[in-house]
Amino acid sequence: MADYAINAKSWWGSSLLHEMCEEMGEPLTRETDMDALLPRVRKHFREEINFLGSLPTILETQIKRPACKGRKAYLHLNFENNYS
Repeated sequence: MADYAINAKSWWGSSLLHEMCEEMGEPLTRETDMDALLPRVRKHFREEINFLGSLPTILETQIKRPACKGRKAYLHLNFENNYS
């Protein structure tokens, strides 16, 4: 997970985990101890993580761009909600 989290910033410019770490004042780097960091992130962002976990896991919508007319897009997200 650490490699994926680190690379996400170079792939997309940022990531939710990077933004959370920056807000906590703990930059995410290759040297970051993920086992130590993740419990702190879960504690600091408990409300936000619980909110995200309460959202639907599958959304269905019509794509309105002409090239995709009539096609449907599906989005699947999953957040484990065990941060009590």
